[in-house]
Amino acid sequence: MRAIRLHGFGGVDQLKLDDVPVPAPGPGEVRIKVGAAAVNPIDWKIRKGSIPGLNVTLPFTPGCEGVGTISALGDGVKDYQLGQRVWGFADVTRSGWYAEEVVMPVDNISIAPPKLDDAQAASMPVGAVTAREAFERANLQAAERVLVIGGAGSIGSLAIQVARNMSAWVYATASGRNQEFLLEIGANRALDYEKDDIAAATKFGVEEGVDVVFDAVGGAAAEAGYAALKEGGRFVSIVAPPDEAKLAARKATGFMHRGKSDAFQLIQATSLAEFQILRPNVAEILRLGDAARAQAMSESGHVRGKLILIP
Repeated sequence: MRAIRLHGFGGVDQLKLDDVPVPAPGPGEVRIKVGAAAVNPIDWKIRKGSIPGLNVTLPFTPGCEGVGTISALGDGVKDYQLGQRVWGFADVTRSGWYAEEVVMPVDNISIAPPKLDDAQAASMPVGAVTAREAFERANLQAAERVLVIGGAGSIGSLAIQVARNMSAWVYATASGRNQEFLLEIGANRALDYEKDDIAAATKFGVEEGVDVVFDAVGGAAAEAGYAALKEGGRFVSIVAPPDEAKLAARKATGFMHRGKSDAFQLIQATSLAEFQILRPNVAEILRLGDAARAQAMSESGHVRGKLILIP
């Protein structure tokens, strides 16, 4: 079979399309014939070696989410059958979905939403699970106000939808060309990070600031989040640990959240997708051999939604 493998840390030239043996599932695992795999920022951050404390063994196959049909069962697997269509969220330290076949633990998968095609389904597990885990960890309550920084991106767009499903009021930032898109996917108010005063725009009556900031961008963009956070609020980043001094100035708390594969959360996401509460957002579909180009596009920061690879 063919798989994209990372042979060294650095540029996209380190990604090669290799012929490799078909993997065999171990106990509690299934082998999946991949229908589609999504490209996420963490994929190219792993390639660049820019995530402290995250170690992978080379050569390494990226891809932390995808969808496909079960082609083999490992010992002890009773809840799944050959031919079932599943989606999943892989542990980023083990070989992933950029391949024709992949092995996954059953705890990392669930039955895929029947109403979504492969590209649509592959675009959702990481964003849906990461956002829900992060908001639950931040103890987001109904009627609280959330600011999503980077709302047009692959995870930010799902964070908007998850927050709305949790009955929050949602502000979201994106470029001017994506303002209508933010409203279409559920943001109560869209903000242009190039033109709007984010802190002023998120004032509400006598109360200043939002209850929860979800930062999917980091860097300079995060500054607007600190300015918009109300005293005692919570700051969640999926990019980098929050600035403790800035949190202290707002008497706020914060944390960095890295999503973890969770079968229960995937089952919940399946239900939300089936009822069209969560909307997939596919930017472009490319072939598996175009993984290097797809990662370069993702790294540019100008992609709205998910880039999808199909074998």
